Amino acid sequence: MESGSELDCALKAQLATVPTPRRSFPETVDLPHDFSAWLDAVLELKLGGHPTDWEQYVPQLGAFEPAVMEVHDPANVSNRSMARESAITAYVD
Repeated sequence: MESGSELDCALKAQLATVPTPRRSFPETVDLPHDFSAWLDAVLELKLGGHPTDWEQYVPQLGAFEPAVMEVHDPANVSNRSMARESAITAYVD
């Protein structure tokens, strides 16, 4: 993927959904394109009979309008699981 608003959008969306210790939720992220709408369209086609040729039917991410993505962590994964010390921590330098 070339550098630009589509790559920026995908990376921001991915970073916003990665569990990280001590985050506050909900968190909102301004995106240059509606990543959630694009992903919904991709998944609908992949599950609806176009698992390998969905790219022919879904508009490119850059065709979607800007959006605000709201991220929640209802299972508290970021703080409950990611913030724990593990047995391997003593060996990580």
